[in-house]
Amino acid sequence: MKFKEVRTKSNPLYTEGILSINDEVQAFTIEATPEKLPAGIYLLRLVTVHAHLRELIVFDWHTNRSTGIRISPTAISHIGCHREQSIGIGEELIPGALYKATPVYERIVKRLEKCQKRGEPIMLVIDEEHCRHSKPCSHWLTSCHAESPMSC
Repeated sequence: MKFKEVRTKSNPLYTEGILSINDEVQAFTIEATPEKLPAGIYLLRLVTVHAHLRELIVFDWHTNRSTGIRISPTAISHIGCHREQSIGIGEELIPGALYKATPVYERIVKRLEKCQKRGEPIMLVIDEEHCRHSKPCSHWLTSCHAESPMSC
């Protein structure tokens, strides 16, 4: 199975993109720009943490070691992505923020479970060839949001 994240816009705070599975668009993505992975090929694994928690962990293609990055339904802005070391997924709310992430995440997890049962590798390709520079949404530049979204 082939996941592909196409990064579309990037600024010093966050990078936005589109996630597709086998060339079918699934969700929008958000990443904290300073922590984003370099463009390239990675492996994705669905890891069971405990009975009710499964995480999508990104592994290095060549070394097969964890990159420390995961795909998350709870990191819905660059602030959450920075805190969780993750790529956030969901539907676009405003530039730099997503929503309705849980249904998207659950749909992706169900597809991955089937793929892992068949023993198929899950490849993640990160492409930023057509990524353009953008300015952060003014909402993210206010002093109260620079610290924490809850500080206002």
